[in-house]
Amino acid sequence: MTFKLPASPGVKVLEPSQTRYMVIDLPEGFAVNTNSADGLETCSAKEVGFEENVASKCPNGAKLAATEFDIPVLERNLKGAIYLREQEPEHPYRIWIVADDLGLHVKLPGELELDHETGQIRSIVVGTPETEGIPQAPLREVKLLFKSGFRAPLVTPNACDAEPSTPERDPYLTHYEFTPWSGGKVAEGDAPMEITEGCEPGGFAPKLSAGSTNAQGGAFSPFTLTIKREDLEEDIAGLRLQLPQGLAASFAGIPRCEGVAAETGACPSESKIGKVIAAVGVGPTPLWVPQAGKRPTAIYLGGPYKGAPTSIVSVVPKQAGPFDFGDEVVRSAVYVDSVTAQATAQADPLPQLVEGTPLHYKTINVQLDRQGFVLNPTSCAQKQTVATLTSSLGRSAGEVITLIPRISPLRSALCSSAPRICLRAPIRNPSSRRIQIRTRGWRRASPWWRLSVWVPLPRRSRALRCSCRPLRRSARWL
Repeated sequence: MTFKLPASPGVKVLEPSQTRYMVIDLPEGFAVNTNSADGLETCSAKEVGFEENVASKCPNGAKLAATEFDIPVLERNLKGAIYLREQEPEHPYRIWIVADDLGLHVKLPGELELDHETGQIRSIVVGTPETEGIPQAPLREVKLLFKSGFRAPLVTPNACDAEPSTPERDPYLTHYEFTPWSGGKVAEGDAPMEITEGCEPGGFAPKLSAGSTNAQGGAFSPFTLTIKREDLEEDIAGLRLQLPQGLAASFAGIPRCEGVAAETGACPSESKIGKVIAAVGVGPTPLWVPQAGKRPTAIYLGGPYKGAPTSIVSVVPKQAGPFDFGDEVVRSAVYVDSVTAQATAQADPLPQLVEGTPLHYKTINVQLDRQGFVLNPTSCAQKQTVATLTSSLGRSAGEVITLIPRISPLRSALCSSAPRICLRAPIRNPSSRRIQIRTRGWRRASPWWRLSVWVPLPRRSRALRCSCRPLRRSARWL
């Protein structure tokens, strides 16, 4: 990025006033890269040597860009760098403009102001009131060379046309304002910028998978759901999940997270039923949350919510590198079908930005792993999970996920068995007024499960003969 401040033509004219402040508004679509926070460091006022005529000692991990300043009175361009400055409340994206070159030690504080609604970098301010602006020097050109690669501090728009409503392809415009030391009129204008690669629309077709980690029927098992999205696709904004029929959960002994605790995420640890892992950003090396050494994520069992009898409270720390913006709380209402007992979870809209930084979800992995919580279906029939995703632009993508678990020997026996039901009267007294109802599942020659109960009969009932017949194959067993 280059900005030129030309001198006045000729020799018998006054030299223009020197620049005191520079404000640069990047085009909408250019935003902070979430990936850049991984491994990012900050530089303190002590490390930079602010207001001291000494070389700065900012860590290389805090470097965001290289700089060059063309000042005619110097033998060559003055080279330097931009470093991330320590955060302050309401000012997380502060920077240092540093130049330790040609015997000079220049340190200017600045700040990036992000739009919290769109993620646009509205201003890059060079020179602040605490230094009374940029030092008065005949500055002719400024070059900002931001780091490149997957950890670059900036990402470009995902479209090549800045104004799709017009028939031709429009360039993106960077707005600038230069305030002179003379107090005269502010010089402002727009510099065009073109995006020429990656112009094909990505659509919205995320991939999903879900299932229990233990394939045994009727057993407690962790349940996991994974959503994956490719670059250039529209961002994931909403999720509705219909769980497999027969999949159940045991709420016994689990306190609910309700009220203010559910809204803020300050839930009791006893309510925890799982966790969530997410990858956000662009490119092949996204930022994984939670990061090592940071607060863990958690999923809690909540109380009634939006007309549903129960809910899920997901808490994810907004921590990455040197940044800590607290916790993000997303609630999901869990509705239960009164006939089939099938559960459907409707999540609140997923956050798209954190303090003006776009998230760009690439992977969302939900794990319900509390011991003794999720109970597998007992049916051997193939089960389905139906998930409907909504994009940030309102597009919907529905996908049916078929669960094909590993078949264990016990489960195979269940699927191939022919359950029987028997009515049996006591052998010693066939005319007894009670009978035994007995069910059995057979594996080869020996029964492997049995359930029986004695049922009293009416006083005038007749003696019953034993009747033991195989159940119809079409009968449903859950």
